[in-house]
Amino acid sequence: MESDVFSVFWLLAAFVAGGLCGVLVMALMTLSGGLPKRSTRALQSELRGLDLGGTTIV
Repeated sequence: MESDVFSVFWLLAAFVAGGLCGVLVMALMTLSGGLPKRSTRALQSELRGLDLGGTTIV
């Protein structure tokens, strides 16, 4: 019984820690100004015309 409580505790702790890391990464991206405009334009041009099983990304 005690080991079940222990494992549930670590599962919840890992979930909360992962959520906090995600928030930290998003905050750092916001503070740094996000992705450079050049890289997003390059990615859009690479994705344009890509065929995904009959669906074309425009």
